Amino acid sequence: MFPRRYVPHAGRFYESSGIQGEYTSFYDTAAKADGWRPVVIEDPATDTCYTKKIKGATAFLSVGRHRVDGVEGYGIDISASYGDVPEDGGLLC
Repeated sequence: MFPRRYVPHAGRFYESSGIQGEYTSFYDTAAKADGWRPVVIEDPATDTCYTKKIKGATAFLSVGRHRVDGVEGYGIDISASYGDVPEDGGLLC
């Protein structure tokens, strides 16, 4: 078991010139089908975030539009915490 202070994180950037609604719709359907529930965040126009409990940790899955080294695309990130986290996920969302 990882120490309670450990916060695992993984992320991936995908190059895409597509419309944001195309990939967010895909991930929204997939996340909800797998038991993730949407999290209310400040700027839903740029990021979408979901949460669920996984083996005692609170996990967050976020999908958002990004520009990396001048390349347009979107990122998918997942992180989790065994500690207390704010309802909106705070920095984990």
